[in-house]
Amino acid sequence: MNYMMTILLAAGMGAAQTISADSGEHAISQETLIQGMQSWDGSTFAYPGGQAELAVVRIKVSDGTRLPWHCHPSPLAGVLTQGELEVSKPNGERMVLQRGEALIEVSKLWHRGEARGDVEILVVYAGSAGLPLSVGQEAEPEQLALCEPWPDSAQ
Repeated sequence: MNYMMTILLAAGMGAAQTISADSGEHAISQETLIQGMQSWDGSTFAYPGGQAELAVVRIKVSDGTRLPWHCHPSPLAGVLTQGELEVSKPNGERMVLQRGEALIEVSKLWHRGEARGDVEILVVYAGSAGLPLSVGQEAEPEQLALCEPWPDSAQ
């Protein structure tokens, strides 16, 4: 079996496996960082309709920066590669992501992040063509309609 075929086979296998190729000179290690059907807060998500579109985005946030309230119309997951990030929702629910940890982010729900140290996160968005990756509170009504209404119980 050639090296490329081994890579393709490894991509379809489960977490944390090592596979040898050809003469054993090459090894592949695969670790599933996160997989699930719920976001970090326990909410479920659904894929939007239309032509599927993936985006991989590197986001850098300076120490102490608090991002504005926003939502994501489609499912997304990320891996924090630097710093520490606190993510909070308007109802006060929050979680802290440490360097090296992954999360399935809330979709269609309002939230914001705050950087503790300089932060870098790699995010994969699973959306559809023409759909924005994020929607801010100041967006046009048609984009705001992609998110759940602002909660009455917001702090």
